[in-house]
Amino acid sequence: MAKGWTKIETVNDNKSVESTSQKQRNLRNFANAIRNTKSLSPEDLKKHSDELFVAKNAEDAKLLEAFDSKKLKSKNAIKRALQLKKEQAKAEKKTQKES
Repeated sequence: MAKGWTKIETVNDNKSVESTSQKQRNLRNFANAIRNTKSLSPEDLKKHSDELFVAKNAEDAKLLEAFDSKKLKSKNAIKRALQLKKEQAKAEKKTQKES
């Protein structure tokens, strides 16, 4: 290194403070998690995604209903309701243009 330069440590310079037994335990836990993770068939994935879509739509409708009756108090919920209203208006405008 040249005169006056300082060495800056990077991510690659960090030494692990874990012991070998801790590393082995972490690897074993990760291997167990991978081995025990269940993968769904494409039909089951489709069914699961349809259920989640229906649940999300029901929750959005409930949120909009609460917004219309001015029962929302959370700022995040109000923001989400306003966003949903804008999306609905945009979708209605798009369907009116098509027909």
